[in-house]
Amino acid sequence: MKEEPISRNRPITEEKPEIPFTERILGFYNYTVIATLVGLLISLIGIGFAVFWRIPEVSAYMLLLAGGVHLVDGKIAKTRTLTPEEASFGRKLDLISDLTAFVFLPLAIGFSTGMETAWFWPFMGIYALAAVIRLSFLYVTDEERKISGSRHRKVHIGLPLSSIALILPVLLLLKKPWPLFFPWLLGLVMLVLSVGFLLRFKLPRFGIKGMMVFLAVGIVELLLLAIL
Repeated sequence: MKEEPISRNRPITEEKPEIPFTERILGFYNYTVIATLVGLLISLIGIGFAVFWRIPEVSAYMLLLAGGVHLVDGKIAKTRTLTPEEASFGRKLDLISDLTAFVFLPLAIGFSTGMETAWFWPFMGIYALAAVIRLSFLYVTDEERKISGSRHRKVHIGLPLSSIALILPVLLLLKKPWPLFFPWLLGLVMLVLSVGFLLRFKLPRFGIKGMMVFLAVGIVELLLLAIL
């Protein structure tokens, strides 16, 4: 029997390699961004409790958790060699996460504790502006250091935004005994923090010991908020 000639018009089917799911959607995904995304989600939940349900104590829990996630986030990112695109994506994601956790969430807590009137808008506005200026400055200088190949900063320049994660839960302990005075106290603290965000002074960065101290202080604050 003669073999049937192969038609030139017959399509030749080739098996295409399966495209990973992470390449089918926008973004750069690996384990280094998980902590950042978790921290962002925690912050959004805290904003919801403050704005919609007016439970600032729960929002303070979320703020503390977001601060803890922020501490380990950078440590996790250093364990993997990233492409330039992955590194840039992670830095922008960190910027959005910090903005949500340490600017929007504290403002939402302030709003839910009596700062919703126009008397307190200047305090909240100055805090927001100082925090955004600090975030923008650090982002630009970090980008320049990456381009020049410089090492990571060994110290904080100015007061880090994450300090609000320890300060605000402590202040909330004064809300019940001084409900009328509390919004003014929080506004004053926001002004002091705003100055600290923008001043050029050096603070040591958290190491392992610093992270343990943060964790211990956070646990004590959580227990005090739950008891009082």
